[in-house]
Amino acid sequence: MKVNMSNLNPPAWFFFNEDDPEEGRVLLRVCSGKDLERIEKETSTKQPVEYKRGQRFIVPDKVDEKRRSHMIWDFVVVDWNGVLDEDEKAVKCTTDNKIKLMEQSVVFAGFIGECLEKLNTDIGSYQKVLEKNSLSSQKGSEKSQTAKPA
Repeated sequence: MKVNMSNLNPPAWFFFNEDDPEEGRVLLRVCSGKDLERIEKETSTKQPVEYKRGQRFIVPDKVDEKRRSHMIWDFVVVDWNGVLDEDEKAVKCTTDNKIKLMEQSVVFAGFIGECLEKLNTDIGSYQKVLEKNSLSSQKGSEKSQTAKPA
């Protein structure tokens, strides 16, 4: 297996419509263990141990679930092309727009969920897509390959 040591968690492009790549695409990456640890650390607050009648009780960390979700969405959605508003104007790939689409667009959030599931469950296909994307980039082509189950 070939591994890029300078980019151990490269993203992969997914087309919104495989039959018509011109409709747009989204660049996604998996949230690895180290990335999740960082997000958990930034969204959790340690709670002091409590004592009741001589018994020591460990209180679970206080977690800001909303902030955690926002940070995960911002991490996994790297970029997009072809996301348009109601006036057919391009929607910029910003943290605020990622959060808005993930919270309020069932279609967008569902698509992202399906794509992330493919990345998480079909690593062999993911590796092939990354290699094809890498080869396309080296040749100067903007074409990308949609990750599909093998």
